[in-house]
Amino acid sequence: MAEKQFYNSYILFTCIFITAINVSNASEDWLNHGGNILNRAYADSETKISPQTATTLSLGRRFYAGKDISATPAIYNDTVYFSSWNGNMYAVKASDGSLVSQKNLQELTGLNTTILHSNVSTIVSRATPTIADDKLIVGIRGPAVVIAMERATGNLIRSTRLEDYFSNIITISDTNYNGGADGALVVSVQKSGFAWALYRDNGSLI
Repeated sequence: MAEKQFYNSYILFTCIFITAINVSNASEDWLNHGGNILNRAYADSETKISPQTATTLSLGRRFYAGKDISATPAIYNDTVYFSSWNGNMYAVKASDGSLVSQKNLQELTGLNTTILHSNVSTIVSRATPTIADDKLIVGIRGPAVVIAMERATGNLIRSTRLEDYFSNIITISDTNYNGGADGALVVSVQKSGFAWALYRDNGSLI
């Protein structure tokens, strides 16, 4: 029961967070799990949510995702990207809560899950999707697969299998590095103990 309460409260937090960003600009984008390459998890330009305003916040809009949400959403250009434990990846307008796109990861990839958890028997993503230019980079919980989706449509671009061992899963969000000419994406895989680096543009291992 405690786990359920945690997830439900997180959904409420997400709704409040969406309410607070009616007008989006580059400084309000949240491109990966920690917000940026420094992983500070701190929105330094946010002024509407603070200890001083917490008691005055109210629910402005709601989006029902069908099941629990347990990963931090990513935000880019007034659109919020997040996954749900029903196996869907969502894109929702921050300004009005309307649905932009919805993709079922199992239908999108054709994969079958290798890990059963809390009666979830479908492909899910436990990690924050990472925004890399016109792509969404998403780590699948199990099998350990990284996929690239079109940010605008949610359509699949490619998938990369990191390991074949059935119990290896991705629960850590990707980190997008823009320092090289080709760009690189670093992905952590739980249990195996390895960190994998992939070329962002073609998904091949570095």
